Amino acid sequence: MAILQSLRQSPAAIVKTNGIRSQPAGGSFAGVQQGGRCQITETSSDRTFTLTATENSGTDYFYPWLQRSYGWVRVPKSVHDGVIVATGGLNGCSLIVSESGTDLYFYHDGDSKYLPLGSTAIQGNEIVRIKPDDYDSGDVVHKSFTATLESYRDRKMPIPSGDLSYGIYIFWVKVNGEFIAVSSSIISVGTPISLPGAEITRFTP
Repeated sequence: MAILQSLRQSPAAIVKTNGIRSQPAGGSFAGVQQGGRCQITETSSDRTFTLTATENSGTDYFYPWLQRSYGWVRVPKSVHDGVIVATGGLNGCSLIVSESGTDLYFYHDGDSKYLPLGSTAIQGNEIVRIKPDDYDSGDVVHKSFTATLESYRDRKMPIPSGDLSYGIYIFWVKVNGEFIAVSSSIISVGTPISLPGAEITRFTP
């Protein structure tokens, strides 16, 4: 199944039944605030998909997550339909979009601490702000992860070896002239499990 092409065409539908995460390729977007154009490739394992962004002159865009700061990327409003603007996983972070002239600016605000409303670091006019409660209302993903761990302890079973983590991933996709934000969540306790994703918001530049 070519998840990448499906995501470009019908993002809200595809995240409902598929777990999709994103990451930079090794050596790409390392130690920098500003993201840029990239080539996205897909791999699949254990019923989940990983989109990996390699920094180059591709048609998609990636902006980094920074632990004690914010990452950002400038994207022309005129990019064609199907373009994906991706970032790293979120856990308490906020995503912001602003516009200035013919460009859009996408921000990943680490822990929602570094780009408050009205920040002079935000280029142009802020038009969208996605806060933690918008993509994980009631802390559902974190609670699902901890409940899964507790279920092993309650049954006095060893917790599986391997990946023990959870992540929420938000992708912006341009479809029919609109930028649509969709979320996808994956919890891993040995084996990855995807939770139903959904559209968060959309705007027309």
